[in-house]
Amino acid sequence: ISRPVAPGAEDRERCLRLAGEISILRANLARQEIPREFNLPHCGERSDVPFLPVMEQTVTLLPHAFSGSGSQMDVFIPAPTDESAGQRLLVADAFSSSDHLKFAVRGMVASATCYLVYTAIDWRGLATSIATCIITALTTIGSSRQKEFLRLAGAIIGGLLAIGAQVFVLPNIDSIAGFTLLFMVVTAVAAWISTASARLSYAGVQLALAFYIVNTSEFTIQTSLAIARDRVFGVLLGLLAMGLIFDRFGARDALGELEAAFAQNLRDFAELTEQPLRPDRNAAVKRHRQLQDKINVGFDAVRAQSDGMLFEFGASRQKKLQIREDLKRWQPAMRTLLQVQNTFAHYRMQRPLEELPEQVADAESDFERDTALAARMMAEEVSGKASGPLPDITAAAERLENRIRSYYVERALPLTAEALDVITLTRTLASILGPLHNDIHSTFAQR
Repeated sequence: ISRPVAPGAEDRERCLRLAGEISILRANLARQEIPREFNLPHCGERSDVPFLPVMEQTVTLLPHAFSGSGSQMDVFIPAPTDESAGQRLLVADAFSSSDHLKFAVRGMVASATCYLVYTAIDWRGLATSIATCIITALTTIGSSRQKEFLRLAGAIIGGLLAIGAQVFVLPNIDSIAGFTLLFMVVTAVAAWISTASARLSYAGVQLALAFYIVNTSEFTIQTSLAIARDRVFGVLLGLLAMGLIFDRFGARDALGELEAAFAQNLRDFAELTEQPLRPDRNAAVKRHRQLQDKINVGFDAVRAQSDGMLFEFGASRQKKLQIREDLKRWQPAMRTLLQVQNTFAHYRMQRPLEELPEQVADAESDFERDTALAARMMAEEVSGKASGPLPDITAAAERLENRIRSYYVERALPLTAEALDVITLTRTLASILGPLHNDIHSTFAQR
């Protein structure tokens, strides 16, 4: 976890200037206006404040995503006439992959162990241990432990509140109004915690559940403290079974899932950039929208696995945390890349290749193929596989720009706003993709 940093005078000025530009961007978007382009002094330069250079670069690129979209923000790709996308109830390899079977067996053994233990010692109140095994059985060790920690913390806090209410509050209540007021206060606290981010919200649900189980198990004020005690000890038994059984046999660490999710985002982005090359426009638009949604879900998966890594320990923890910081640093660039690519695809969907001059269409196709190839090569790097030399994205963008300008010069025509926007967008894509690949390549080459 990074230590707090005291920014210097120059960093404070940069932060305030960045905050002001973000405020203007927010106001523009709230009014459905096109954000103006701007430059930040010292943008991207080294800073003692973590992520400040990346944030500056990301914010300055955001207006390009709305370039040439008219008076309203109509930059999104129009929906195709047929939106019937196939939906699956189960994943494609639900009955063919052995990983699913292993996962189920590990969870079953952990739950069965809890059942045998509390049955053998005749302590039925520990039955919550089985629910704990089911709820906290996630794909990686880190994410499971994060859920386990939140469940335990919520159960303990809810149990303590329930015991405190039983001892100090409920004996002084003799009406349904007082009983309701007590529940309103506890529910408000639990709901407030539940509205936090995914890192913390589950603790609020567990807090409320622990309190409700104690005080709503019978139609009377509960005087026994055993229910709260049993619930907490049941959760502890479930966590013990998960730690000794589920996490030790075939469990995957969060780093592997984190790298796999980031690499998959790059592969999906590569496929997304190739959609304007497809002859069937409706199919291309439909697939583009599906990939866009899939990549956004992938961003959430990267963030979730990144959080889960903090709950994994071992000799290689520091190395894993460094890789985690690298992937977090690249995430904003990936989001900006997707946004700019969506805008470029908007232009391409409106003007198919066959409607463009041949020299421009060829250069545009080459740029899109090089972009897709670069994204796939970055995915190979993240996955730990060797990749060949990266295509020169900047040269491809310059070649496309020269073809566009030559076409208008030969016909003595002024460059249209649409042509200028395409040039700006391809330049922006190249300016993000090239440095991102260099950073990824140099980072993984050192390992």
